[in-house]
Amino acid sequence: MQQVVKSLKSIIIEENNNDIIHPTENKMELPNDMHSYSTCTQSNNSELFISYTLDNKYKPHILNQAEKLFLEIFDAADSMDILIDKLIVLLIKTQDEGNNFNEMKNFIDQCIFLSNQKSNDIFEWLKENQIESKYLFFLGFLYFNNINFEEDRTDAFKLFLKAAKNDYPIAQVYLSECYREGIGTEINYNLAFNWMQKAVENESTCGQLNLGIYL
Repeated sequence: MQQVVKSLKSIIIEENNNDIIHPTENKMELPNDMHSYSTCTQSNNSELFISYTLDNKYKPHILNQAEKLFLEIFDAADSMDILIDKLIVLLIKTQDEGNNFNEMKNFIDQCIFLSNQKSNDIFEWLKENQIESKYLFFLGFLYFNNINFEEDRTDAFKLFLKAAKNDYPIAQVYLSECYREGIGTEINYNLAFNWMQKAVENESTCGQLNLGIYL
């Protein structure tokens, strides 16, 4: 891996020496699945560019899926609450299709980028509107995945727990994952199984897919 990084870095540095990119000039042409990160090519942070390239080499499908599904329902006139409702619906739908937790982070991150809304604005709206289980869960999701640039796994766990106790299935799935991996709490396989089973009882498709891990 270190050798790959060194090779990519030397190529990028050599290209930058020959053709320095300025904000007012044309951007470097990137593959379709990297368009949301094209701004990183306007800086001298070649490590960031390399990191994105390596991290997403095998994940273009989830980014393409995000673009396809989100643009089908996106309306620039949507208020913040409607936008967030749509993001939650897409999250559940896509997770039910068998995508894993890491892929869902990339999926929602891409959807937020496509919405032209700042993730921090979404984060602040959710903090002020903790009135429904779906908003408790989605705020927890942002904490869980560091999408709001303020990762806090303990708060993520607490929010998932609160929404899960209200029988919100997707929150029960994520709470189970917290107990299974020790995220924001101590590892407890019994509670992990129990909460995933509750998600299944509440007709969660991704809960059914994940329950097999414990059997």
